[in-house]
Amino acid sequence: MFFYVCLYNCGSLKSVKMGDNVVWIGLSAFKGCHALGDIYLSSIVPVKVAASAFTSEHYEKVILHVPESAIDAYRAADVWKEFKNIQAYETAGIDDCEMNTVACEYVGGGVRFVGVHNEPLSVYNTDGALVKNFITYSGETIALEKGIYIISVGDANTKIVLK
Repeated sequence: MFFYVCLYNCGSLKSVKMGDNVVWIGLSAFKGCHALGDIYLSSIVPVKVAASAFTSEHYEKVILHVPESAIDAYRAADVWKEFKNIQAYETAGIDDCEMNTVACEYVGGGVRFVGVHNEPLSVYNTDGALVKNFITYSGETIALEKGIYIISVGDANTKIVLK
C-alpha cells in the first residue's frame, strides 16, 4: 500500500495506524493534518517515506509508536529520525527473533517473517520435533500456538517465545 497525498488537509485526523502492508509514504501525505498526535507503525522494518510527507510541526508534536524490537531502526532511519518523540510498544509477545536479514514478529495469532524470499523455513518445538516445514515469502504469516520454538531458515537458527 502506498500513501500519496491521501490524508492531505485532513485537519481533524488525530491518529493513524499503518499496517504491515504500507511500503511507501509519499509526497505531502500528511500536510495539513494539524491535529495529528499519534502515528502507529506495525512494521519492524522502517517504512520508506518521502522527506516532504511530514512537516516540522509533525516532527515536534507527533508521537511515533513503533514495535519495541524496531525502535533503534526507526531512530536511525531517514525522515523517521526527525521525530522528537519515538516510543516503543510491546508486540503481543515474541522474544529473540533475529537471524541475519530475517526478522519476525507476532501478529494476530501467528508469526510474520520479513526478509525471507522463497526459502525453506522449518519450525521445531523444544523436543526437536518438526512442527512446520514450508517455503515462505517475506511478509507471510504462519499460525503458531503459544510456546517456545526453534526457527531454521537456511543456515540460520533462532529461538522464539510466543507468550
